[in-house]
Amino acid sequence: MAYQVPTYNQRLKRVNTIEDLRNELAGAKRYMMRLRKDATNAKADAEREAATKSLAKAESVLRQLRRNYFEIEESLVPAG
Repeated sequence: MAYQVPTYNQRLKRVNTIEDLRNELAGAKRYMMRLRKDATNAKADAEREAATKSLAKAESVLRQLRRNYFEIEESLVPAG
């Protein structure tokens, strides 16, 4: 099974409000957890390997969102 992991930039483009940022962060975590479950429950080696590679990408995206959360949030709040 091929997994399409949304990149950091794709997720960032969908963020227009702080609520959007929270939703993207939660969605990234849900997606990562689903991939982790798929990798654990995979029966075939090829399927497990594909899920594991996608899991690494998803974890990276989630880490980037968490690391840059306050900077993104700051860019959404108008200066004043």
